[in-house]
Amino acid sequence: MFDLSARYLVCALLLAVAEALYIGIALRRRIIDCPGVRASHRHAAVSGGGVVFVLAVWLAALVCGFGSYLFLTGLTAVAAVSFVDDIRPLRVSVRLVVQILATGLALWQLERDGCMLPLWSLPLVAVMMTGVLNVYNFMDGINGMTALYSVSVIVPLICVNASYGFIDPPVLYLLLTAVVVFGYFNVRRRALCFAGDVGAVSMAFVLVYAILSLILQTGQWWYAGFMAVYGVDGVLTIIHRMLLGENPARAHRRHVYQLLANEGGAGHVAVSAAYASAQLVISACLCVPEFSPSAVLTVSVVVLSVVWVWLTGKYFPRHMAAMTSARISGNVHNYDRSQKS
Repeated sequence: MFDLSARYLVCALLLAVAEALYIGIALRRRIIDCPGVRASHRHAAVSGGGVVFVLAVWLAALVCGFGSYLFLTGLTAVAAVSFVDDIRPLRVSVRLVVQILATGLALWQLERDGCMLPLWSLPLVAVMMTGVLNVYNFMDGINGMTALYSVSVIVPLICVNASYGFIDPPVLYLLLTAVVVFGYFNVRRRALCFAGDVGAVSMAFVLVYAILSLILQTGQWWYAGFMAVYGVDGVLTIIHRMLLGENPARAHRRHVYQLLANEGGAGHVAVSAAYASAQLVISACLCVPEFSPSAVLTVSVVVLSVVWVWLTGKYFPRHMAAMTSARISGNVHNYDRSQKS
C-alpha cells in the first residue's frame, strides 16, 4: 500500500509520461498551432498540451480520493469541448452553452459541500464564472503565460488551503505538478507545445472553483484578488475593444502582454514572468495580517489600471499601424475570413 508521498511520485511520473506521449501523438496527427497574423508566436508548436491539467485532477480523484464528481463532470465537459475547438473551431454559442452548464455543475457541487449561495445569485455567478474562463483563455497567447501565471495562483491557494481546507490538497498539488510538467515544454524561447483552449479553460475552471469555494467558506470576497492581474488586463481590454466598436469575442492582439511582446519586443518568458511576479506580490500582500485586504486590493487594481493605460497608450498606436499594413497586404482580410468559416 503506497503512502501519500509515493502516490504523488507515481502521479507525477504518469503526468510526465502522458505529456510526452501526447506531444508525440499530436505531432503525428498534426494537432499543431500555426502562427497567424494576429498570433504572438512565430513558430508552429503542438496545441493542447494543457490536457495534462485535466489528467492531474482526475488522478487526484482516482489515486488520492478527491470525490467531487459533479465538479469533475463539469471540468471534463469544458475540457472536451475545448479540445475539439483546438482541433476544429466550434461555434461560440456551443462553447458558451457547455461552459455555462459546467459552471452550473460546479455550483451544485459547492452547494452539496455546504457552500451555499443565494438562489437569486446563481445565474449571475454562473455568467461571471463563464466570463473568467474565457478571459483566462484569451490571456493564453505567449510562451510561459498560462504556466507561470497559473503557478502564481496555485501557490497562494496551497498556502491558504493549509488553514481553511476549502479543497482537497491533492488537487492543488497535482495541478501544480502538471503545470511544471507542461512548463518544461512551454516556458522557453521556442515553445514545443501550447496549452490550447483545453489547457487554459480547464485551468481556469479549477482555479475559479477553488477560489469561489475559499470565498464562500471564509466570507472574504477579497480572495478574488488572487487573479487580479488577469482580471484588470482582461476587463480593461474588453472595455477598450468595445469602445473601438470591435467584437470582444474575436481573436486579437490587444492585451498589454501582447503589445509588450509584439510591439515592445520584450521576450515572451520575461513578460509572462512579470505577470506572474506581480500576481504573487499582490497575493502575498493580501495574506499579510497587518495589511487591510480591501485596501491592498484597491491599490493593486488602481496601480495595475494605471500601468495598463500607460502601456496601451505607448504601444497601441504601433499595433494599429502594423494591423493597417497587414490589412493593405491582404493578410488581415484572409485571417478574418478564416475566423468566420
